[in-house]
Amino acid sequence: MSESSWTLPAWITAHYAPLGTFVETGTYEGGAVQQALDAGFQHAHSVELNRPKFNQCAKRFKGIDNVHLYFGPSVAWLPEILAALDGPALVWLDAHHVEGQWPLRAELGLLALAPRHGHVIAIDDMDILYGRRRPESWSTATWTHGRRARPCSSAPTPAAWYARCNRDTAIA
Repeated sequence: MSESSWTLPAWITAHYAPLGTFVETGTYEGGAVQQALDAGFQHAHSVELNRPKFNQCAKRFKGIDNVHLYFGPSVAWLPEILAALDGPALVWLDAHHVEGQWPLRAELGLLALAPRHGHVIAIDDMDILYGRRRPESWSTATWTHGRRARPCSSAPTPAAWYARCNRDTAIA
């Protein structure tokens, strides 16, 4: 499988590059970091739990000063990364389960506690997390396969609107 099939949809990085900062949980082989740099992000932060994958990415991005890689659980590093930001970032939540624990809910909790900068949160692997079907709690969301989503006027929470950009990625 090509690297591009393991990264976030390209329109997301292109659209949100003006934010300047990309934050990722689950570096894997560094494809999303490279995609963010290619799209024009000025800084990239990525956390990887798998030591061989982390080492591979450390070699790949060695000498690139605006790429910051962190080894360990995303929930251990995310508070520090978010606290250091001075503006909004595209936050790509793509960490996978470890020993039966999926870090997504904890990552979202940490984002809720972080300083408010208007981050854009993109979540991968929604199909895996929710058994390959759309969560019922999102039934009032507007789902699209394009670049735009409209606010959900009947959404049960004041917050959010969602865009579905492929079968398993959500943006809030």
